[in-house]
Amino acid sequence: GRSGVTLPGFTLEAAKLAGGAGEPLASTCLSAQLSYGQQPQAPARWVASSVTERKIITTSSRLVLFGVDRSVTPANTDIKPTFRLVALVKATGELHDLNQGNDVRVARMAPGGERVLFLTIGGELKAWTPGSPIQVIDDKVELPLSFTPDGEAVAYRRDDPNRPGLFMADLTGHTVQSIVQARDAAMPRFTPSGDRLLYITGVEGGEPALWEISTRTGGRKGLARMARTADLITHQTKLIERR
Repeated sequence: GRSGVTLPGFTLEAAKLAGGAGEPLASTCLSAQLSYGQQPQAPARWVASSVTERKIITTSSRLVLFGVDRSVTPANTDIKPTFRLVALVKATGELHDLNQGNDVRVARMAPGGERVLFLTIGGELKAWTPGSPIQVIDDKVELPLSFTPDGEAVAYRRDDPNRPGLFMADLTGHTVQSIVQARDAAMPRFTPSGDRLLYITGVEGGEPALWEISTRTGGRKGLARMARTADLITHQTKLIERR
């Protein structure tokens, strides 16, 4: 049966528990074999020292993401300090060190709560789902990331003089396509339909402008021009909320 396990700040449901009272998670938590200097003879204490003292980034019905050894901010805000990213699979209690002990810059959980994307210090965008190997999506990636509503694609900006602009990665087939080939394009955001992208140009000079492009046909149209990029970002948010 299912049992509730309470950790500081949240309650998670774990399907496989072991041990007596006071031992919060099964010894399967050791399956990832993370190296925190704890001894495997004491899985309950290992979990307490490695997980409950760390900060939760975000959760879903299936996963909990922790930022380890660094100061992190919760939910879907951009995390500036680097941190070690650990995922807890609720159904099994398994822990996974998602970047093999190396720090990451930011982590996001895609809609649906079964896929994790994270950005390494070197700018590699990687994806992980439980039961699958880590996939490298692209490199020289910049924030922010924008997911389609179904969580099957993500849009982002590449900071690469040889291949700049906005790109969209299909997370199911791990294919990448160029959407906007403009060095000054930034701030991509999907509309609720998932087939159109709103983005801003002129953020590094020139007149800031808001555009909409179809990810299917490539058709593009201008939506607004404003003197300040911050005002365009606010306008972009309002347009998306109205759709």
